[in-house]
Amino acid sequence: MRVDGPTPEVVATQLAGMGARIEVLDPPEARERLARLAVSWPVCTDRKALSEQEVAR
Repeated sequence: MRVDGPTPEVVATQLAGMGARIEVLDPPEARERLARLAVSWPVCTDRKALSEQEVAR
């Protein structure tokens, strides 16, 4: 599939929700952005889980 957008960072951000189902080959900037998002993802999901636990109490 070919995807286009205003910047590689924007495209990577939009594709991030697809997780491991995709592999970005080019450009390198998009691959780097996805790598940064992947590192931050557990932090985001942990915060959401904590918020849901607080609401359940």
